[in-house]
Amino acid sequence: MNNVFPEVGQKLQETLLTENVLEVSWQRIGLWFGVTNYIVTVDSDQTALCTQDVLCQELWCNFSTLSCGLLSSCSYVFLQVNGSNYSETMERMTGPSSVTNLTVVWEHSDINVWWHNPDTKIDSPCYQNTTITLTYNNTATVTQILPHHQETTQFPSCVYGDASLTLWTQSNVSDSQHQTQYLTYSHNGVKSTVTNLTCHDVGFDGIVASWDYHAVCPEVTNFLINMDYQEDVLANLSTIDITVTHLEHDKYYSMTIKTVDNKGRVFGSSPWASCRTYTTVIRNLEVTVISSTELDVNWDPPQFVDEVPYYLVRIDGNNYFNNINTHNTSLRLSNLREMTEFTVCVTVAGYNHKICDVATTLPSSPYGITVVETGKEYLSVSWMYDYNWSGQQFKVMWGSDLQYSNFTKARWYYITGYNTVDEVVKVCVAAMHENLISLNSCAGDAPPYSSTLAPPITGKSMTWLYVTLGIFGSLVIVLVVVVVGYRNGQQHETQAGAGRRHERALARSRAQGQDNPNPIPLSLYYNKTSPQI
Repeated sequence: MNNVFPEVGQKLQETLLTENVLEVSWQRIGLWFGVTNYIVTVDSDQTALCTQDVLCQELWCNFSTLSCGLLSSCSYVFLQVNGSNYSETMERMTGPSSVTNLTVVWEHSDINVWWHNPDTKIDSPCYQNTTITLTYNNTATVTQILPHHQETTQFPSCVYGDASLTLWTQSNVSDSQHQTQYLTYSHNGVKSTVTNLTCHDVGFDGIVASWDYHAVCPEVTNFLINMDYQEDVLANLSTIDITVTHLEHDKYYSMTIKTVDNKGRVFGSSPWASCRTYTTVIRNLEVTVISSTELDVNWDPPQFVDEVPYYLVRIDGNNYFNNINTHNTSLRLSNLREMTEFTVCVTVAGYNHKICDVATTLPSSPYGITVVETGKEYLSVSWMYDYNWSGQQFKVMWGSDLQYSNFTKARWYYITGYNTVDEVVKVCVAAMHENLISLNSCAGDAPPYSSTLAPPITGKSMTWLYVTLGIFGSLVIVLVVVVVGYRNGQQHETQAGAGRRHERALARSRAQGQDNPNPIPLSLYYNKTSPQI
């Protein structure tokens, strides 16, 4: 059977029209049989809004102007769908804006209603009237159609049971969104009602519910509290909240408050509220990095708990495992591995739920920081470091406030342009690996080291041999002082050798363009109050 009918055009069908949205649909039959690609064009008040490609492979295709943005209320919308060699159009006017500030007040046997209509001209073609309905017990409905300028009305409260009041504005083609309030009635007028029912979790396994009560009907004597998985609870009218305990952890419970008389007859009930017990027993767990071997762990205890809980703390990190039991809510973890990611989880004993946080320890800090004055413009900085990680580097910082810095992969650095005679030397070094940086290790705030007592500058341990020749007349005194020291299993070299090694390293740095990696201008030498960098 051939489903292609070339002479038949396909019509657009309106599926939704509000003050801000127009939605349409069409079928892929007739001239659109087999067509999968469409172009949809939308104009609003004769202004192009958007053009979009729509891919559709189902029998029914759909389009919503929400993909172009919100339409204005009371605006003329032109929509065109073009598929293959055939197009179809639709023209609509969006609905009016909704009413606002809907207020319902009952006095004696009357229901008084106030609201605000949208701001617009009374003779606007979009706005025609305001409609308000009052439906009793989902059956009988009283409807009032009011002119747009009217913003108040009144209904009699004349029946026993529940009712709903709904208000909206109308145009000649569509309605605004509806505003609704629910009421409960008796033969004396509006019945006693419970409103604003709310609840929140409390303690390990409890829920606290509270509400507002409007006492109107004298027959009402009690509240009947109905909750999922629990027996109904009868409470007197002075009750404004209730606490329910011994519930399951991390579970939703629905609750409603009914008004009843002394015979158990239900006059009305509040809307259902959804309540949930604690999702986490432990709250605000925070693991803070202190150093390369230490972490601080802190958390808040469960609220409204009479006894001090017993906590189970689990620490995992790169084949490192440890369990700690404590009554405290803070711990300092020590003797950890450097540059290791640790997961710390805390659980209250007797509860399965746990909360976790992750932190990574820092790299270890350099040590043995030495600062040597070499000439009038150079400071040689060297240090020790026990590791040689791939990609590691060091951050060297100097100045009275460590305001200057630079980076190096070596275990030494030459600071140029720093007048060590006039300035107080403060030099610190930190190790860096990927996005981690160690704590600073500093030489301290002190005058420059004497060059005659200069320690090694390369960061490697050496043996020092200091030879002094003094010739006094015919007396030749040869003084050999050997100071042997071991650090990391390596020996010191002679002072003269260290000096030559220093000069060779400096020459290599200059050859590599590192003669002055972060110079301090001469203005700093003579104008300490206004350094320029």
